[in-house]
Amino acid sequence: MKRPDSLTALASAVAGGDASALHTFWADAAARGGPLIERADGRPGWDITFLWRGAADAKRVLLFGGFAGLGLIDMMHLPGTDVWYAVYRADPRLRTSYEFRPHLDIEGEINGDPVLRAKAVEPEGWLPDPLNPDKMDFGVPQAPVMSVIAVPDAAAQPWLAAREGVPAGTVEPHRFESATLGNARVIWTYTPPGYRTDGDPYPLVVLFDGFGYLKMDIAITLDNLIAEKRIPPVICAMIHQLDRNVELPCNPQFIDCIADELLPTWVRQRYHATGDPARTVIGGLSYGGLAATWAAFHRPHAFHNVLSQSGSYWWGPGLTIPARLDDASVDWHWLIRQYEASALPPLRFYLDVGTRERPDLTDVYIYPDQVACNRALRDVLVAKGHDVTYAEFIGGHDYACWRGTIADGLIALLGALAPS
Repeated sequence: MKRPDSLTALASAVAGGDASALHTFWADAAARGGPLIERADGRPGWDITFLWRGAADAKRVLLFGGFAGLGLIDMMHLPGTDVWYAVYRADPRLRTSYEFRPHLDIEGEINGDPVLRAKAVEPEGWLPDPLNPDKMDFGVPQAPVMSVIAVPDAAAQPWLAAREGVPAGTVEPHRFESATLGNARVIWTYTPPGYRTDGDPYPLVVLFDGFGYLKMDIAITLDNLIAEKRIPPVICAMIHQLDRNVELPCNPQFIDCIADELLPTWVRQRYHATGDPARTVIGGLSYGGLAATWAAFHRPHAFHNVLSQSGSYWWGPGLTIPARLDDASVDWHWLIRQYEASALPPLRFYLDVGTRERPDLTDVYIYPDQVACNRALRDVLVAKGHDVTYAEFIGGHDYACWRGTIADGLIALLGALAPS
């Protein structure tokens, strides 16, 4: 894709000896904000130009974002300047987060090598866009601050912002000690505005990767959905993962802890929460979506409603990290086949996935095709008689998208219980 006119003009000015051109370029970029989003000439979608001001000794700058699927982008250097850039043609309704890694001491084709890619995506060294004020900050070193963009016709996320006059629920952190697992962790709980300990028990929402949902402002989303009567007042338990690579990929002991210890004892001793599986939702994102779907398979009489955001259904026993998808020692797509061979009672599912969660032709052995495996699971579930709501959003494997679509999942699974 060609450079935008502003970069072509800068290159020409620098080549012509204009000493002020570079200063003017960056001053204009700071005033306009980043990235540059322009309507694609004569085609659907938008052209997005990402800019990074590199140090004098910069040799390589990487860009990562949901617009590029699961791959990493090597930014281009404009000769004679400190400008690094990448131009991408975005889907018409794209929303995504992105970040830069400007100080990278790695040579070689990262996207084709799982070991190099694992090194490149380590959280240290990734930085947000200084030109873009819209950021997601999880506040921990393990999760870099990321910048967020949405093209002008991106799907709305109407439930995210706090609304004047909407009562707020209460979020509290707790220590949960598990005899089953022999460890302790934090669990955050949400109770709705006007919470009472009498009357009908509240529906219960259980979410894995609880810290992620907490930082996605799930409490505000719940407040708004309850106020608009799109879902009933609920109690929500957000579970912190000690090691998500161990606990979430189809771990029977972990799910037994949730079903036998956390819900019937810990939660219900503290809160007026339902014990009815039909009024209980279990959910998560990525590996958490896989875990929620596994929970319903492993303990179908405890979990009837599954909320999965970009569930990692490519996973299989034998997986090690980093992995190649052509590794025959891994039993890929294992859970999909378990459902296909099952005779479970009817369950309800909300599944969503981003359209950009796919590898390109050069990456098929490194990055899983999240879209294909979510579609495959959907088809199996429907064929087996389960109630499935399925959606594909325009974006990647991305908190910037999940924080909006979580509301769609809650409405799909709990909306029928909302007061009329």
